[in-house]
Amino acid sequence: MPLRVLLAFALPLLAGCPVSSRTAAPPPPTAEAAPLERITTLDLGELVVKDDASYPPTIRRLDYAEDGRHLLLLTSTTHREQRKPLTIYHLLLLNTETATLERKIPLSDILTSDVGMFLVGFLDNEHYFASKDDDLLIFRLGENEPKLRHVGRGGGDFANRRHIADFGFMIDWRTGQTYRAIVGTLGVSDLTDDDWVISGERNGYIARHNPVSGEYQEWRSGFSYPTPFASASGRYVIAAGPDLDCRVWRVPEREQVGRCKHRWFGGGKRWSTYAAHPTRERFAIAWRETVRVYDIEPFELKAELQLDDTARQVAFAGEDKLVALTQRDVQVWSVREQRLIAADRGAAMHFGEAHDLPHTAELVNPNGRQIAVARSHRDHNDITFYALPE
Repeated sequence: MPLRVLLAFALPLLAGCPVSSRTAAPPPPTAEAAPLERITTLDLGELVVKDDASYPPTIRRLDYAEDGRHLLLLTSTTHREQRKPLTIYHLLLLNTETATLERKIPLSDILTSDVGMFLVGFLDNEHYFASKDDDLLIFRLGENEPKLRHVGRGGGDFANRRHIADFGFMIDWRTGQTYRAIVGTLGVSDLTDDDWVISGERNGYIARHNPVSGEYQEWRSGFSYPTPFASASGRYVIAAGPDLDCRVWRVPEREQVGRCKHRWFGGGKRWSTYAAHPTRERFAIAWRETVRVYDIEPFELKAELQLDDTARQVAFAGEDKLVALTQRDVQVWSVREQRLIAADRGAAMHFGEAHDLPHTAELVNPNGRQIAVARSHRDHNDITFYALPE
């Protein structure tokens, strides 16, 4: 290769300039964001009875009701004085309009299974559930005792207005009727409004099964351990992979309609964080400090947001806003303008196992005016409500 040709490529690289604008990353935001307004903070140590023999309470799950007026929290407290540590679980029902505790239910006394994981969630604005392994309880607002109880009939993980899906089962929570669900080895990862149970297989397949109609589909995802989820309408299935990689299919045709721009040399070890828009055919995928927002069809990259820290959770708020929890901050971004609107610096810290939830919509109140951030740490065990900026 002639020397002048080699220098033409080498000099821009040595000067720190990209060869092509397609490889240049968007510049980080320069203007400081406005402070995110705190409505109130509730101390979990005051809501959950704690003595000197107990570790601080830990937040395990949280979920909003459809109208946003109530927030459900699952907490655990471990007692140290026992020869074998004893963990007590509580179900807390918070009124988001008054930021007060309405109900506190000790689950360890009424769920008999001694194995498995506790799961909780809202079914509609009046009913919520708690389950562990094969035991399932249905509660109604205003009542401490469960409305329905199914023992040894299958638990619950994902729910819609009619059914609750768990590994191998789907239950009609109004009647108690149980359906057999075909679920991949990675477990249920989503349940659509029209009763399609979506799951992943360790061999890279995606499974889609409707236990009511008996219809079943499966196809290769291209990932080793897919965690598929549905779009807002249920017409598309998205699978997120490592390093900002993803694939999107139209169902039931199983036609691939898009693939995310893969980030090369990312390492391939850290799985991407993702969130589906609650009303639009749109989703977000995050890896390290980068968050990308895609419209599904036509498949298009709508925004690429550059955070100043690793994104641990993302969730959509309204039509144009995206909430991101980093290692330190709570941030609100404008998708259209690709800029940081507001932030609470140093507020995120560590927030228990809530970041392990398959979906992160629990961050944003469905009424579109509020954000809830729960923290579980040695020095901070609380939940903070924020006002979503206009």
